[in-house]
Amino acid sequence: MSGVTPANILTYPSTPRHRLLTETVSVLQLAERTGQGVDRAYREMLRVGKEPPLFEDSGTLVRATLASGIGNDAFVRFINDPPSKAGRDLNVLLAMSHLRHNSGIEAYKLAGIIQRTPVEAQEVLLAMTDEYNLIEPTKRTAKKPFPTHRLRSDVLTAMSRSVSYRRRSIDDTDQKVVDHVREYGFVTNQTIRRLFDIHVYAARDLLNSLTPVPPRASPIFSIICRSLPARQRLPRRLRQCAFVGSSP
Repeated sequence: MSGVTPANILTYPSTPRHRLLTETVSVLQLAERTGQGVDRAYREMLRVGKEPPLFEDSGTLVRATLASGIGNDAFVRFINDPPSKAGRDLNVLLAMSHLRHNSGIEAYKLAGIIQRTPVEAQEVLLAMTDEYNLIEPTKRTAKKPFPTHRLRSDVLTAMSRSVSYRRRSIDDTDQKVVDHVREYGFVTNQTIRRLFDIHVYAARDLLNSLTPVPPRASPIFSIICRSLPARQRLPRRLRQCAFVGSSP
């Protein structure tokens, strides 16, 4: 259809070829209202842990590519964790999908992804910050009109294996673990689950991400971990890690 491109397919207004026919079947409740198909395709692909559809226009041919196979189960568990409007908001889903592979996002970048203006994209980021508590502005850019945002520490922990990078600076998550170890001398998978309200595999991934930490990178503790084979990991026999070293 004239005017529709891969760069605006999410936001281009629906224009039925036969308006009277469209209005008639809508009134008779024989069909859904127009303009939902593309949004639904994007939303449902993201909600099952896959990449969004890819549209390509060669001038005479439009190709739509949808990823096959099984989606990322860790992302699916996080997005479908009850109850949250964020899991139904397409703009939020697109931003979260981007943050699976990139440590930061700002309004200009998100505008291209959700096919809206930078101002509208900034409103999405603000909602994700204040309403959904998913992201936070980085300290370095917090005072800018369009700051760079990153996943909150607890969200990064909960998303665990769905994220392709690791933020290994001492953040709030690390600090809670360190404080616990200072008080008790060790930490277990069960403790991590209780501290951050996450499932057993996310706790395992958090412990894996903390080991080993080179002494220069983290002068607080070096970590020695032992774990059972994956198939034997029952609630009482899961990972236990002991932190050894001295505080600075």
